[in-house]
Amino acid sequence: MNNRYLFVGALFAGLFTNKAADSNGFALKDGDRVVFYGDSITDQRLYTTFTETYAVTRFPEMNVTFVHSGWGGDRVSGGGGGPIDERLKRDVFAYNPTVMTIMLGMNDASYRAFDQKIFSTYTNGYQHIINSLHKELPDLRLTLIEPSPFDDITRQPNFEGGYNAVLVRYGEYIKELAERNHATVADLNTGVVEATKKANEKDHELATKLNPDRVHPSASGQLLMAGELLKAWHAPAVVSAVEIDAQSGNATKSENTAVTDISKQIGDNGVTVRWTQKDRALPMPVDLKDPATALAISCSDFMDALDRETLKVSGLSGKDYTLKIDGVIVGTFPREKFEEGINLATLTTPMSRQAQQVHRLTLQHNDIHFTRWRNVQTRVNGDLPHIQQALAGLDALEGDIVKEQRAAAQPKTHLYELAPSQGWKSLFNGSDLSGWHNFKAKTVRPGWQVQDGVLVCVDPHNAGDLCTDDKFDWFELELEFKMAPGSNSGIMYHVTDEGGAPWATGPEIQLEDNKAAQDPQRCGWLYALYKPAEDPKTGQPIDATKPAGEWNKMRIIISPEKCEHYVNGVKYVEYVLGSDDFNQRVAKSKFGSMPLFAKSETGYIALQGDHGQVSFRNIQIRPLSSGK
Repeated sequence: MNNRYLFVGALFAGLFTNKAADSNGFALKDGDRVVFYGDSITDQRLYTTFTETYAVTRFPEMNVTFVHSGWGGDRVSGGGGGPIDERLKRDVFAYNPTVMTIMLGMNDASYRAFDQKIFSTYTNGYQHIINSLHKELPDLRLTLIEPSPFDDITRQPNFEGGYNAVLVRYGEYIKELAERNHATVADLNTGVVEATKKANEKDHELATKLNPDRVHPSASGQLLMAGELLKAWHAPAVVSAVEIDAQSGNATKSENTAVTDISKQIGDNGVTVRWTQKDRALPMPVDLKDPATALAISCSDFMDALDRETLKVSGLSGKDYTLKIDGVIVGTFPREKFEEGINLATLTTPMSRQAQQVHRLTLQHNDIHFTRWRNVQTRVNGDLPHIQQALAGLDALEGDIVKEQRAAAQPKTHLYELAPSQGWKSLFNGSDLSGWHNFKAKTVRPGWQVQDGVLVCVDPHNAGDLCTDDKFDWFELELEFKMAPGSNSGIMYHVTDEGGAPWATGPEIQLEDNKAAQDPQRCGWLYALYKPAEDPKTGQPIDATKPAGEWNKMRIIISPEKCEHYVNGVKYVEYVLGSDDFNQRVAKSKFGSMPLFAKSETGYIALQGDHGQVSFRNIQIRPLSSGK
């Protein structure tokens, strides 16, 4: 299928500049074509896509293409995709790679104690692969990967010594083979095992999720595998590194970034610093909201070794400082943390959201390739008249997605502001509606008015959803509300302007006159998903709300670890955004097909104003640091 490479290669050549990136010793170079080859662990397309996204986000100007050629069940002799020579011809040689990784061994060792005969079959078969590659692709740069772990840590070994010890022995052969053939060797076993040991000591049940079936690591486990491969490739750790002296208003360090337009303003509470920054790279999109991933990262050196996006600011005064990027609060930290240096890669920022979009496109183009390869090329009769047209069309579509992926990775300029934190910030000044706007509008509709220091929805037919001008990530929100008899409203968060809905969409905390409500949704619920805990005496949902016409106090905490709702000091609801339980509830609810739950991790706070008269006062917010 060399025509495929010629077509896609020519297409990619027109997409990207030919400028070689300064890769600081990184194994991949401008113009490289990478093939990932292996068994089902490679076929999962997890460590491979993480590795691809790292390369694209860390070196956005570098032209490197990636093909993921793992096939479940493979051994050195081949498997479900055909004998090894057929696999190499169709799934490697056809792409004319300059770089290739190979990870085989999990199936080859046969899940039993070490057997010399089985091992000899492995070594002979692996040598045949190497010989074939040298003959067909003499300039190929090889990375031989030691087999990833079989989990003998969170569960008891199946036999004395355990299967992973057998894989380690196979890995020793891989090291010797790599040395003899002047190839790179990547150990995807040792580091992952050490991290799993630490994770198991911290949280046994959660540690089992790093490798649920003991053979195939989950995304959290494979992120660590990608990290080990990248370290073997001498991947640079630094995304960007900035140091600013707030007193002089100068940048004393700006590594892999450009810092401009620094200004300072000295106020009663300390100095405020503003600047623009354009990094040459993006952080890795690490989902620290996922408990298993957070555990894996905390038990490894991944962030320090591969994902350092540091900001240091000296010369500050006062206690706490709030960092905003593009007007969005990223977090509030003690002054000392900024002086020590904060790794922005651990926080939700515009840069991390951009990297997430790159990774989504990485997955998308690989899904298209998988369809082309596994569902068409290897399964449909090649003599059919339109087969080549179908393959070429899928190649072109994949090329379109790759073009979007590279465009999405290009650097952007961001506006930074570091200012003394006042702790709680008022969202409503009691005199006018400055700081608020109607959803997808620049003004406020007349249904919302300020009366005697109270924000009131006086006419629900001409009010609509009222949004804050500022966007918020993680926060603690307090307010008082009062319901008119029979009315209901809501507080939404992480609301964005995206999508075609005419009303604000996002997770919604229900506000309702419980004493007259006929709707099963009640005050304090997370709409359609989480109801208040039951009263142990009555078996009914907790109801601490006061009758219509009386003021109630609402406290809402939204953080990556957990979200909590309190009404009049009573905890109603606790949940975790993006958890399996949360996602399953959304999918199974009658509202699962409706855009009620925004997936954005930052956005406006909105007050619902079209379902009844409701009043608000003493609305204040305290930003929380991401990951705290």
